[in-house]
Amino acid sequence: MPEELPGETVSWGVESWPLRTSEEIDAFIDGVHFMVLFGGDHHPYPCLREACRDDSLPRSADGWGADLEVMWQWKDVAPLRGAAWCGRMVARRLSAVSTHLLGLLYDLPGEADDFGRCDLSESARRVAEYLLLNGPTSTVELGREVCGSKQLDRVRTELGLLITHYGVSHSSSGWPSVMLELTARAFPDLGHDADDREVAAVFVRTMGGGDARSLARAFGWPRARAVAALG
Repeated sequence: MPEELPGETVSWGVESWPLRTSEEIDAFIDGVHFMVLFGGDHHPYPCLREACRDDSLPRSADGWGADLEVMWQWKDVAPLRGAAWCGRMVARRLSAVSTHLLGLLYDLPGEADDFGRCDLSESARRVAEYLLLNGPTSTVELGREVCGSKQLDRVRTELGLLITHYGVSHSSSGWPSVMLELTARAFPDLGHDADDREVAAVFVRTMGGGDARSLARAFGWPRARAVAALG
């Protein structure tokens, strides 16, 4: 597989571009199983922004248009609906993962406090514990009460699949703030289906091929784990 696949030449199984409704995006994620939310039209993974892009639509001075609106709303509410997990995952970028692939990737018991089994930094552990005690919490509050905003950005990447976006919090001014929740509580039916070999099979089907290096990079695995999964 080439290092990068130009997005405009890859259909990812979609018969009609662009995606215009949340139902079409639901079907897209259920088909590809993982995608980055942003990344430009030369990103090597399925990209939601490009799947929804319609440059024929009018845009405001800041580039906002109806095509961006539909994908923006979808990413905010998909985890609330149980349609997909959203967070920092694929190549450590903002991503969406289907519930099927989430179950294959999540290798903990699926209990709200299962993050205690992981080797986390002190900051990451405190964020997870705060969510455990307080439920869905905005990134603004986490940055204020638990760790600084700059540190929270790193912590979100470290926690990875342990936390998910879970709606937004609206304030009187400025952009809405992302709400975060523990994945095991947001998706209570995770079960015990973790399966590296099936994850590898999903990756190869979606990407049309792939080797251990590309699999490891996509999901943040050690190379040895990717080799074993593809074996």
